[in-house]
Amino acid sequence: MKSIIEQLCKGEVEYVSLKLPKDRLEKEMSYYDKIKALMTGENTVLFDEYADTVALNYEFLILRAYTLAFKTGFQLGLEMADTEEL
Repeated sequence: MKSIIEQLCKGEVEYVSLKLPKDRLEKEMSYYDKIKALMTGENTVLFDEYADTVALNYEFLILRAYTLAFKTGFQLGLEMADTEEL
């Protein structure tokens, strides 16, 4: 079972969309296709490996950012609920 943070990060929670808008995704894929068309042989394989690595790195960083934001929000909530000092 995925954590709520993973679900939020991947846009799998209802009413939360973290997907790229269609026009931006199409533009990105258009550039990818143009660059790939210029390459041959081993260059194409290396470019695909690079693109996969970058995508995994961004996914990792986004998950870390969501985790940090969730933890920070939770700690702020605990601080606000702390009434011992009042």
